[in-house]
Amino acid sequence: MATIIEAPNVFSKTEYSPYTIFLAGSIENGKAEDWQDKLSKTLDRFDNIVVLNPRRKHWDPELDEKKLRFQIIWEQEGINASNLVVFYFDPTTHSPISLLELGQCLGAHKKVIVYCPPTFFRHTNVEVTCERYHVKLHADYHTFVAEIIGHISRFA
Repeated sequence: MATIIEAPNVFSKTEYSPYTIFLAGSIENGKAEDWQDKLSKTLDRFDNIVVLNPRRKHWDPELDEKKLRFQIIWEQEGINASNLVVFYFDPTTHSPISLLELGQCLGAHKKVIVYCPPTFFRHTNVEVTCERYHVKLHADYHTFVAEIIGHISRFA
């Protein structure tokens, strides 16, 4: 079984596994589908990975500044600690933080896998940016998951 760590739980990469995956992408105060839970269940068959899930089970959209800062830092540290960052851009959202994090990861040359359906409102931005960094853009969930599993199988 994979080790699944959800925000705001504290994590330390060295405590668990040498291979860590961060689930970046659409949440938007719970507006997006809970794709993180679905993907976590798929990845649970791998014994040697840690999955960092930033989606809180009980999100308060009115978090005070201290709690919001904690969440932001948790996500930034999770991305930095990860070997792989996966992104899903839900077409029912705008996902400005996910767009920011994608740019951050690509600029830092992190290994990323991206799923962005053509109906996402900034699909062309994501597409052009991924092309620029030679990252394959997945238009459907199944090829997205297949690439993640293939990557884990080779490196974890």
